[in-house]
Formats: sequence, structure tokens, C-alpha cells
Amino acid sequence: AALLRNRWQDAEFTIGSMNERRPLARLEDRPDVVVVASPDPQSLDSLQNLELAASDMATSLVLLNPRLASGDAGIGLNVRRMRQNFLNRFSVTYSLRPIEDFGAQLKRYPEMWKIFLADPELPGRYCLAKELVNRPSGDEMEMIIDAYARSVRGDEEDDDQKGDASPLDSIMATMRSVQRFMNQITK
Repeated sequence: AALLRNRWQDAEFTIGSMNERRPLARLEDRPDVVVVASPDPQSLDSLQNLELAASDMATSLVLLNPRLASGDAGIGLNVRRMRQNFLNRFSVTYSLRPIEDFGAQLKRYPEMWKIFLADPELPGRYCLAKELVNRPSGDEMEMIIDAYARSVRGDEEDDDQKGDASPLDSIMATMRSVQRFMNQITK
């Protein structure tokens, strides 16, 4: 923050850091909005305190490119729930996330979440596969992708119910079912 303040001396806004003890305390006037750029998992506690202070001041808080999910093993279910409860208090206004190399998730407020998947007939183009009110979970994404793949192949029935499914299709369907089951019991 000090480097930014030094280089951007004529800024018409205040530049601060999540490492400051009380980031909003040194402001003379109540800000209309506080923007936090790229908060990481280590700043979650400070971010929650900042959100409470901003709420007390009737100030909007914007998270720009939050990276609050951590791949650290052993952080605990309670910490994950606290992070998720915190993030659920925000509205996503814009999000564009790739889905591997064959699609994307798009959210533009106030529109619904849109899932685009590769068009097999037009390389480099995408088709709208599904629109959802809420952000799709990993399981929902898997089901959307499977349903889209079946519709592209022209399959009418689910691979689990098809009599002439290849052994690989049967194994993959079983693994997806087990994965969905394991995800449900760990929630």
C-alpha cells in the first residue's frame, strides 16, 4: 500500500492495506464504497472485520477478484463454512470463469448464471447449455456437461440406463455416482 500511495500521490481516493490494524480508521469522511483487490485466504479474518466496519458506516464493500478458497489440506470444516457464510452475503455482479478448455461460466448482474459449452459443429464457438438462478456446484456442472454431451451425441437415455453402454461409459457413470455420494455425505 505504501508503494501505491507513493506512486499515486494525486489519487482522489485513499489507498490502504488489509495488514493495517484498522483499515477504515484513518479515513476522515465516510466513503461511499470500499474496494478490496484480490483478497486471499490469509486475509479472511481482516476482511470480515472490514465488512462489519463498512456495514456500520453504511458503506458498500466490493471484492475484486477474491481468492478466498484455499487448497490447503486440513483447514477444517468450520473454517470452510465460515468462509462460505461470509461469501454468501455478497452478490456476484460479474464473473467469467473457464471450464477446462471446452466452455465457460458467465454471470452478469442481474442476469442468471449461464453455462456455455463448445459447439462441436463450429470449432471455437460456444452454445448456451444451461441458465441457472444460482451458481452451479461441481456436481451440477458435471450433470450439465453430461446432459449436453448426451444431447450432442443424440442419446435419449441416461448412460446409466442404456443397455448398450460401453464398459468405459459404465465405469465413468459409476465413478460419478460415487463421487456425488461422497460429496453429499461430506457436506
